[in-house]
Amino acid sequence: MKRILGVLLGLGLLVMPVMSQALSLDQVGGVDNLLAFALLPNSGDQTEINWVNGILGTAFTTADYDKETTTTTDWTKIDNTTTIYFNNVADVRPEYFLIKVGAGNKDPQYDTFLYENIGDLDYAVINLTGLTYEDVTINIKNIGKVSHLGTFDSAPVPEPATMLLLGSGLVGLAGFRKRFKK
Repeated sequence: MKRILGVLLGLGLLVMPVMSQALSLDQVGGVDNLLAFALLPNSGDQTEINWVNGILGTAFTTADYDKETTTTTDWTKIDNTTTIYFNNVADVRPEYFLIKVGAGNKDPQYDTFLYENIGDLDYAVINLTGLTYEDVTINIKNIGKVSHLGTFDSAPVPEPATMLLLGSGLVGLAGFRKRFKK
């Protein structure tokens, strides 16, 4: 029994992802789809949610919205690109996300960008250049200008490591019960 648990634990350690390395565009599912951008300076959560609901025709509430301050260390550049970055959002796997851009980026005056997460839901993937909506094209000067990442909850999906941990626990309980029945 100890040998089986040791093997399961070893496999679990091998399965856990390591995100400190850069990935290719194929590995993160491609650049996510820009749906809209707007100027919402100093906006609160409710203003951003109302804007998203107006674009998508949804009924998201503050309970569905998770907003985090980001820094350049939260974003990783995609291998062999100069303007495409990803942020690991595997903990929420959002169908939609928005980014807020801080001061000094206005070319022209837009600071809020809504994306549909279309590839791998574990990653928010953005291209800083050629952002086009309603015949307007803009560029974000650099990833350091992205100040916030807001995600909209979708149904949670168990991670493989969680399922492995649950499975090994159940196997251990079954073995423990069998041992005491003898």
